[in-house]
This record gives sequence, structure tokens and C-alpha cells, in this order.
Amino acid sequence: MTDVPVVSYARISADTRRDEHGVQDQHRLNRETAERQGWTVVHEYTDNDKSAAKADVVRDDFEAMLRALRAGELPNGTAVQGVVIVAEGRLARRPGDYERFVEAITYQDGRLIRDEHSTPVARGQADGLHGYGT
Repeated sequence: MTDVPVVSYARISADTRRDEHGVQDQHRLNRETAERQGWTVVHEYTDNDKSAAKADVVRDDFEAMLRALRAGELPNGTAVQGVVIVAEGRLARRPGDYERFVEAITYQDGRLIRDEHSTPVARGQADGLHGYGT
């Protein structure tokens, strides 16, 4: 599957150098992964210096990404058919957040998720989402 519009998501819990190097490295790897698949990164969502494990931390870009995935488009109307991440742990640490991600990515058939080391899988159903929910 080529020429698929996807978003890149990057998150790091602690940016001790305060220079966003960790999330920028993740986006670079995500762009490289997308390019190898023939996909196009149409937007980058970044939650820098934000824990995914703490209930009181709001990850604004994670929430925006969920809205875009569910809608199938960015607020400007650009189509979105999937997401590229460096590793699954960048998405969610709490089960409720992961469940909301699964709901968003599977809201429409044919969605894709890819991390740096996995085989891309079309997401028409929630089973087989890289071991989550098992």
C-alpha cells in the first residue's frame, strides 16, 4: 500500500535537556519508516516532557491525534489513514488511553499503524494490535 497519508506521533516523559531532541529523533525515525513503506507523513503530533503513565497529565497532541484518526482527517481536511510510532510505549501506558486509541484507529476500516520494527497491518478490527489488550 503506497501513498498513504499518515501522522507521526512522538512522546517522551522527561526532556531533561529541554531541547526536544528525543521527540525530534522519534519523528525522524517515523518519517524514515513511513518513507520505506511509501507512506506520506502529513502531520506530526508531539507530546514532549509528558508522562503517559500519570492520570493527571493531559497530552494535548495525543488527544488531537485521536480526533484526527477517528475523523479520518486533520482539522484542515487533509486525509489521515494511519499513524507511525517508534514504539508502542510512546502511545499509551494506561489501559484507558490505549482503549481510546484502539477505538480511534479502528473507527473506520483500513487504518494502519506501524512502529519502527513491526510489519504494517491494516486495522479493520482490534484483534492483533501488537499484543495490547491481551
